[in-house]
Order: sequence, then C-alpha cells, then structure tokens
Amino acid sequence: MRLAGDELSPDATVRLIGRHLGRQITYQQVAGEELGLNEDASRAFTAQRGLWRADIPALRRRHPDLIDFPTWLNQGGADAIAALLDG
Repeated sequence: MRLAGDELSPDATVRLIGRHLGRQITYQQVAGEELGLNEDASRAFTAQRGLWRADIPALRRRHPDLIDFPTWLNQGGADAIAALLDG
C-alpha cells in the first residue's frame, strides 16, 4: 500500500482530485454531530479540526520514498477514488 505524504487544504485536495478525474468534485465540511458520533467523539472531532499538523519534512527524512498527493493520484489513487464515486 502506498500513502501520500502531503498536508493539503480540503480545497486544494478537491481541486487536484477533480483535475485528475476530469470532472468537478465538491465537498461539504460537516460537524461531528452530523456524522452520528457520540457527544465525546463529536467534541474531539470538532476540537481537532485545524489544530493537528503533520511534520511532512520529518516524515520525508524518515521515509524517503514517501510520495506526494499528485503522485499518489497518478499511481492509481485517482482510479480508486473514481471507483468509490461511481460505485
């Protein structure tokens, strides 16, 4: 399994996916309550939004073969997303 090593905004992620699929993709951010989470999980979901950041340079030092999101999309990620959207 290959993972992308990027930390992109939701807007940037959606634009890249749409570009690779050749169609417009939209998303809507939802609150934890809308996901049917219990109160504690919903609070944690809401609290972490925007607070946690990955240290991408440190990850790349530890895992030199870590790919970026566009590369992941090119190497089959876009096909996997298309299958989910079309399925």
